Amino acid sequence: MTEDEHAVPESLLKPEAERIRRRYRMTEEEALAALADAFGERPELVLRIRQRYRREDVTRWRDYRDVVKTCRRNIYYGLRRHYRHPRLADRLLGAFERAVEEGADGERLRELRQRLLRQHISTRERLEHLGDFHDRLFELAGAPGSVLDLGCGLYPLCYPFASRGRTTRTYVAVDDDERSMRAVRAHARTLGGRRLEPVHSGLQQALAEPAEPLPARFDLALMLKLVPLLQRREPETIKTLAVVPADRILVTGSVVSMTRRQSVEGRERGVLRRFIAQCGRRVTGELRLPTEFGYLLE
Repeated sequence: MTEDEHAVPESLLKPEAERIRRRYRMTEEEALAALADAFGERPELVLRIRQRYRREDVTRWRDYRDVVKTCRRNIYYGLRRHYRHPRLADRLLGAFERAVEEGADGERLRELRQRLLRQHISTRERLEHLGDFHDRLFELAGAPGSVLDLGCGLYPLCYPFASRGRTTRTYVAVDDDERSMRAVRAHARTLGGRRLEPVHSGLQQALAEPAEPLPARFDLALMLKLVPLLQRREPETIKTLAVVPADRILVTGSVVSMTRRQSVEGRERGVLRRFIAQCGRRVTGELRLPTEFGYLLE
């Protein structure tokens, strides 16, 4: 294959791509593409590199290192987004909404749901172990008639309404992310009635001003990977979650960082334990998966 004469030679980028792959949760191919895009913003630098890289170590140039540093920073913050590839997620979301509107068959809807779920970083991490997650969830929580899912993301799209969750008559899904809410609204239409109620709102507002005619109290509240996230971004919201109107709460954290290839379980377990103490509830069961752990509180 002929190398692009307007790009940085791949032989220069590969060592950096390998370092990125080892540190962050992405493949070498994804790292190479990110580096190529970053250098593509600096065509004058790329030209100088191609003219001189055979005679000197261009990777030591300050402007070369600045581009690499910017690329690594963008990768880090990109991995912290709800969706790794927002444009692809938007295309899939549009296709899912159209399929629902057109009354597509169940197989087509399932295919689009799965593709969309794989775009949501937190939900994608759970998919590989989803059966085990649901086995443990219903073993711990029984058969909840009403569920409040705070910071739901796309999890409502894979909640087993037709099987283990068939007793759930009301599922209220709260999130402030418009993309996720559009997907949940489309999925709610496939279920019929008002079984799945999307609430596009911040958490504090949703709990302070509950929509009518939703339950005043729920059998189960889900806070999946939510509390550690809020501890970093909105610590003032945690006191609101501590008094959530639910008989039981399932609160979980991540085993491995969603950005770097490193364990965060100890840190997140500490955050959850402080939250449990703040709630004044007792732990009645634990959940453990390769990527997620949690506690059932009563």
